[in-house]
Amino acid sequence: FRRRLLRWLFLPRQTFTIALKPRLFLEIFDFIDLKRFHTVFIEDRFFLPLRTSQPLLVSVGSRNGFDIIKFDLDYPAGKLLVLEPSAENRSVIKENFAKNRVDASVLPYALAAESGKAFLYREVSREGDRYLLDAIKAQSFTRVETRTMAWLLNHLLEPIDLILLNVPGKEEEVMLSINDHMAFFIKRLLLKENTLLINSRKIVRHMQSLGYFHEKRGRYHVFILAT
Repeated sequence: FRRRLLRWLFLPRQTFTIALKPRLFLEIFDFIDLKRFHTVFIEDRFFLPLRTSQPLLVSVGSRNGFDIIKFDLDYPAGKLLVLEPSAENRSVIKENFAKNRVDASVLPYALAAESGKAFLYREVSREGDRYLLDAIKAQSFTRVETRTMAWLLNHLLEPIDLILLNVPGKEEEVMLSINDHMAFFIKRLLLKENTLLINSRKIVRHMQSLGYFHEKRGRYHVFILAT
C-alpha cells in the first residue's frame, strides 16, 4: 500500500478508493483529499459532542463530502446540508454520498456577506486543486452564486447544531456578518483558516462578544455558544 501511495502522489489526477468498515468508501483524487481524509477520519478533528441524536449539520465548502459522511456515521438520524459552489466538487460529493448511502441536500452556493455573484478561482498545485473566492492569483475562474448566513438560516428555519465553514477568501466577512439574532440559531461553528490574510483575532473577539466560547484546533477555530 505504501509503495502504491507514493507512486500515486507523483501522478496527477490518479484516483484510488479507501474502503473502510462500516460501509465507508471514499474516492481520493489528490494529496489534499488524502489530508482531508486524515483530518476527518483519523484525527477526528471535526468531532464535537452534541446534545441531540438528531442534529442539523451544515457543511459550507465541503470539497469532497468527507465531513458530512463522518457526521452521517456519528449521527445517522441527523439532517445534513452541503453548500458547495464548485460544480466539479459537487459531482465528487454526490458520488461519495451515493456510494456511502448518505441522504443529504447539496446546494450550488458559496457563502458571502452579500447574495449575488462572485468569482470562484481554481488554483492548481502539485498537491491538488484549491478553490478561492475573489482571489488575486489563480489559473482559472468561474462565476458562482453567493448566499448570506441570514439566507441560510431563513432557508433552514431551525437552529443549526453544527456548521463547518470552509470559505477561503471570505472568512472574515462571513464571520463578521453574524449578529446577535443569528447567533441564537447557530449553536456550534467550526471555521477553517485558509489564508494568511484572515484577521483571526478580530473574528474571535466578534464571536466572543456574541457569547461564544473559542478553542483553536490547528488551522480550525471552534466556537460554541454559551448556554
